Amino acid sequence: DLWPVLVLCPSGARYHWRKEYELWLEGTKVQVLNTGSEEIDKRADVVVLSYGLVTSLVGSGRLCEGNFKCVIVDESHMLKNPAAKRTK
Repeated sequence: DLWPVLVLCPSGARYHWRKEYELWLEGTKVQVLNTGSEEIDKRADVVVLSYGLVTSLVGSGRLCEGNFKCVIVDESHMLKNPAAKRTK
């Protein structure tokens, strides 16, 4: 089983990812996180968040709460700097 899925993407692409999941995988529960204060919905099949939120969620340990089985990294070149906070 590959659910739940975590999608990391640029902030401008978050709602596009939700739209595509809903179009191609009808009935999929997709949560788009907009702020670091939102809780991850454990019933969601897909959680979409921007690179900007990754640092705060990892730092607080909350990203692990999702128990994700698969991670999709859109625009993965944004992670190429190993010294950057978002990469760690």
